[in-house]
Parts: sequence; C-alpha cells; structure tokens
Amino acid sequence: MNGTSSAPTASSPTHRRPTLRGRILMWWQTTAEITDLTRDHERERRVRAEAAVRLAPNPGGIADLFRR
Repeated sequence: MNGTSSAPTASSPTHRRPTLRGRILMWWQTTAEITDLTRDHERERRVRAEAAVRLAPNPGGIADLFRR
C-alpha cells in the first residue's frame, strides 16, 4: 500500500447547490410548518362549530338560500 487511496476525505467537497425543486420543496415545508405553528386552533374550532350550526338542515335554512 503506497498511501494513495481514492476514498473521499473530509476535505473533499460533498455539498452541492440545491436544485430548484429542492429549494421549492424546502420553502413549501417551512411555510407549512410556520403556518401550522402560528394559526389559532381555538378560533378554527369556533368557526367550524358555527358553520355546522348554520349549515344544519332546517326549514329556515332553505329560506336563507333564497335570501342571498
């Protein structure tokens, strides 16, 4: 063994510039994570509950369709 190996060493460049697809994917993931962390879950529950009441079938609901 003469000490000349072709194995990559720690100084060899292994980092490549991210592709456009990779950058878009990272942007999408971080945006989704930030949105998930900053949204108001309690408000969303209240809005869904109110929508369920408003969209519940009843005689007044048919009249509301024609009023809009």
